Amino acid sequence: MTSWTAAILTALQITLAAAPGEAPATRGDVPRLTQEALNRRLGPAARMSDLRIRPSRRMPGFAVCGRVAASGKSAQRFFVVIPGTFAVLDDDDRELVSKYWSLNDC
Repeated sequence: MTSWTAAILTALQITLAAAPGEAPATRGDVPRLTQEALNRRLGPAARMSDLRIRPSRRMPGFAVCGRVAASGKSAQRFFVVIPGTFAVLDDDDRELVSKYWSLNDC
């Protein structure tokens, strides 16, 4: 699978993960929702830093990027789209995270 295909599939999954009946997330909700997405991936010890929140250019909602560290691991970059509940980490696909960071001026 090419990275472009992976990017499209990830974006589709993120979009479909948002519950259709929920109220849209506000900018004030984004840090909490991002932390929840990271906790699902890394556990409650996940620590965010360098958080950047941008209105998404390609989907409704927000693009969030930053760095996250979990217990015993060094910090890595991440990307989350809100609404959605899926965090993409450097450990998943460094090239995909770089692409999202570039597209959203992270």
